Amino acid sequence: MIKHIFVYLLCISLLGSLASAADQTWTGQISDSKCGDNHAQMITTRNKELRTSSGAPDRDCTLACVKESGKYVFVLKGKVYKIANQNLAALQTHAGETVQLTRNVQGDVITVSKIAPPAAKP
Repeated sequence: MIKHIFVYLLCISLLGSLASAADQTWTGQISDSKCGDNHAQMITTRNKELRTSSGAPDRDCTLACVKESGKYVFVLKGKVYKIANQNLAALQTHAGETVQLTRNVQGDVITVSKIAPPAAKP
């Protein structure tokens, strides 16, 4: 009986440590599923439209693509990750920006728990 309790507690503690290890922070860019890691083609296509907006072409392109049925994605070193929780307000706030993103990964889909400006370099 004591042996079974010990094994049970060991399993619970291992699962708890695995769950906390799953949340990690990466630095990359909030983008959109239409452009992925490169907005150049869309910015060229939309030049007239984007020229009159905020002056931040990656942001403007990301917001325009999401408005036209694109989805927010996270780009890290050329790899594009789908974002599960598309309704997170911080995605729109930081669209097109380089950010520190705390997330949980399952395959190539992430669930974002926190978005912040990147840490300042020393």
